[in-house]
Amino acid sequence: MHLRTRRLVIRAATQMDLPKLYSYLSCGETSQFLPTSDVSLDGVKTLIDKPYPHTFVITNIHGKIVGHLLFHLWHEKHTYKLGWVIAPEYRGKGFATEAASAVMDFGFHDLNAHRIIATAQPENVASWRLMEKIGMRREGHFIQCIARADGTWWDEYFYAALKSSWQVPEGVFSGY
Repeated sequence: MHLRTRRLVIRAATQMDLPKLYSYLSCGETSQFLPTSDVSLDGVKTLIDKPYPHTFVITNIHGKIVGHLLFHLWHEKHTYKLGWVIAPEYRGKGFATEAASAVMDFGFHDLNAHRIIATAQPENVASWRLMEKIGMRREGHFIQCIARADGTWWDEYFYAALKSSWQVPEGVFSGY
């Protein structure tokens, strides 16, 4: 996948991206919402090297990495899961909304996805609000469903959108 929007390029992650991804994934502001406890350099390298799920880097038009996303088949043929992380210095600028909308549009139109899902912890308000902004609906609230490395349990919101109801959100994404 290689997508270009008005302000962004979304491309496959490479080892060249490792230092930047590690720099924002290892900061506490970001890692608090990561499902993995391994935010070591080797852990991030593994994220890039894995053939599945796929890691895609989000860059601005100047080539600066603003974040990354995962987009992969999820359990059922024609169902995909989408997730994103934006570097702290680029949050609040609409990059996640633009990137997620572009990938959803690509998934529904180019990959013939029937359904795209995303999840977030209830405490990650920015993430689940973004899901709602791009037209996903909350389908569930799973109580204590993910064990954290520190022995506590995470709740998780489950969101989804169907191809039959997908519309590019007004003013969010101008096509790729």
